[in-house]
Amino acid sequence: MGEWMADGKQKEILLICQTAQDGRNLTFLMKLGGYGYRLAGDVMEGVNYLHNCRTNGFPLHLILTDSAAMAAGDGRELLMLQEIRRQTPLLIIDRGNDDRNALLGRLQASREGIYFCEPEEVVGTVERLLQQGYQGSGRLSAHSA
Repeated sequence: MGEWMADGKQKEILLICQTAQDGRNLTFLMKLGGYGYRLAGDVMEGVNYLHNCRTNGFPLHLILTDSAAMAAGDGRELLMLQEIRRQTPLLIIDRGNDDRNALLGRLQASREGIYFCEPEEVVGTVERLLQQGYQGSGRLSAHSA
């Protein structure tokens, strides 16, 4: 349960949640899975945290958000997130009311490194992404867009 690095530290996940309820739900799931996490209230706060990780050499293994938070971000924020996340997979929880291709278009992104899952698949998808290690391949069979 939970993923650990060779040095014994937890895998770290950035959670970007627009609502307090989504934040509570995801932090509960991350605690249950034994993952370390940082909670950001919107895309810009997430971008700032990612920049801080890069600047200070802090590990970050996954960015987890939902389609509503991504849709709420402005173009500049989304472009920054896209640029920063090139070495970190981005998992988007698809709640069924957003078109994946439209979201990818807003991100101006290829599908590489961006994954989608349904709300009930979050824990399993996080586990698979962290176990396989991110190689920039954008592959995750049934769960990629």
